[in-house]
Amino acid sequence: MLRLFILLAVTGESLSQIPIPKRQVGFVFNGGHADAPVHLDAYMGPLCPYSRQAFPTITQLAAEYGPDKLKLTIHLFPLPYHRNSFLVAMGQHVVDQVTNGGVSGTPTFMVNDVLVNAYSSWTVTDWKTLIDPLLADHSSTAEPVGTHTTNNLQPGLVG
Repeated sequence: MLRLFILLAVTGESLSQIPIPKRQVGFVFNGGHADAPVHLDAYMGPLCPYSRQAFPTITQLAAEYGPDKLKLTIHLFPLPYHRNSFLVAMGQHVVDQVTNGGVSGTPTFMVNDVLVNAYSSWTVTDWKTLIDPLLADHSSTAEPVGTHTTNNLQPGLVG
């Protein structure tokens, strides 16, 4: 009986594994280059009001630096307490397919794969204070990430 219990427990654990995506997730804004010296990853909830507040600022920031200096990747991170957020995130992936082919909350930001203590209220000037020193001495280049490119992403607009 104990052997049967162990077998069922092990089988159940292996079947409950979250499926690993076939490609890396994320939407690259404005064709950001994989070899840009600065990579900004933003984990945004599609219905999160703070993500909605931060989105125009980080997209303006990416536009000002340009895709050869800053690669902005938006990662959808629907939170369970934003009603229908998961469904909206799935819908954003569908729209992207039709048109183009360590996180605990949103918005969360990473620069060159390092978590940064940034807030949705940050201005472009605040972001530039963080990014300009990185561009001043970018002796190493970033490795390609292989994410999907889109401009069809704006959080917090479905309510």
